[in-house]
Amino acid sequence: MSGKLSDEAKAEIEAAVNASTEAVAEILQKAGIYGKTDAMRAVREDGQALRFATKEMKGDRELCMAAVAQNWRALEWAGEEMKGDRELCMAAVTQNRQALEWASEEMKSDLEILRAAVQGLR
Repeated sequence: MSGKLSDEAKAEIEAAVNASTEAVAEILQKAGIYGKTDAMRAVREDGQALRFATKEMKGDRELCMAAVAQNWRALEWAGEEMKGDRELCMAAVTQNRQALEWASEEMKSDLEILRAAVQGLR
């Protein structure tokens, strides 16, 4: 045994960690300990804190916009529906074209989004 993890194994571990994080956030939300206000405060300080939000919160447009406004990388943690939101994707790609990596397929072929990503190269 080589001791190195394959990319597939690393991806599986990351998916398990993310699922666990969402589950913990949901438990805290149900207990009244963690809500949208808390998540909003967190993403305004660090957009990537969206990673620790519940699945429901990751689909909240206002929360996702605040996260992406703070850090384009937050698009990675947004819900699938949000990754297809033109305004959200535009906010991310105008900061860094690499945000296209996490945009939906539809957004990856949207001419306005692509123009904004290319303009960021100048």
